[in-house]
Amino acid sequence: MWKTGDGLFYITCPGLTEDARAIDGTLLTEWFDSNKVIAVPVKLVDRAPEGAEEVALRSLEERIRMSGEPRTKRQLFADLALELPSGFPPFDLLDGPKGIILEVSRELTGEKVEHLNRAIVRLGITFPITVEVVPELSRKEITFRYSQGQGDIDLIPSRCLSSKYSPRLRRLVGN
Repeated sequence: MWKTGDGLFYITCPGLTEDARAIDGTLLTEWFDSNKVIAVPVKLVDRAPEGAEEVALRSLEERIRMSGEPRTKRQLFADLALELPSGFPPFDLLDGPKGIILEVSRELTGEKVEHLNRAIVRLGITFPITVEVVPELSRKEITFRYSQGQGDIDLIPSRCLSSKYSPRLRRLVGN
């Protein structure tokens, strides 16, 4: 991994071509952009840009403490889904230009903001999070499973269960 003075990161993949494809058939660079670590301006390139400096590996102690542990959007969503109470409004995450955008279906009360702040501290999130109210989010089906490719063994957070399941089942598996 490499970093330039403007704060951008680059992962080198020697031999990368513009038409390289991921297993699902999408362009590899497009797949990477939608599956990369969230809140990190990183690009997949065939070679490091001129003037870039190599990023030092984390020490064993840092890895054991999970210090600086990167998360994808999907991983962060699952972590937040487990940390936030079941009464927290439906939410989704976007990778914003200067951090994370947390879209919620309704304005957060003081209590819900406290829940969110505690979750942020417990998860060790250090990048900025902007909360935006998107009312139509309450009607949107939040997808968690990968749509193509090999089997997906990650557990689905209960708030991502399809609305085709009964409310009783959703409450039983809720956090």
